[in-house]
Amino acid sequence: MALQDYLPYTITHNRPLYNDDWLQPAIQQIYAGNFEKADTLLKPFLKDANVKTVSKAAYMLAIVYESEGDVNLAIDLAKQSYDKFNNVYAEAILNDLKTE
Repeated sequence: MALQDYLPYTITHNRPLYNDDWLQPAIQQIYAGNFEKADTLLKPFLKDANVKTVSKAAYMLAIVYESEGDVNLAIDLAKQSYDKFNNVYAEAILNDLKTE
C-alpha cells in the first residue's frame, strides 16, 4: 500500500513522431491533445499513392488511437504502417501494444 503513491497508475510511452512538413498540422493537434482533429487531418493520407506517405500517416494514426485508448485500432493502423513500408517505429509500437 505504501508504494501506491510512487508507482504510476498508467503506462506512458513517448512515441517518436515523423517531422515531415505535411504532417505538421496533425502533429500540432496531437501535442494539443486534439486527437479528433489530428485523426481528420491524417486519414486522407491513407489513400495516397506514395507508400511511405501511407505508412507514416498510418503510424501517426496509431499514436492518435493509442492516445485515445483504442488499442485494437492502434494495432490495426500500426500493422498497416508496417505492411506498407517496413519501419522501426511501427514495429516498436506493435510490440508495445501487444503487451498492453
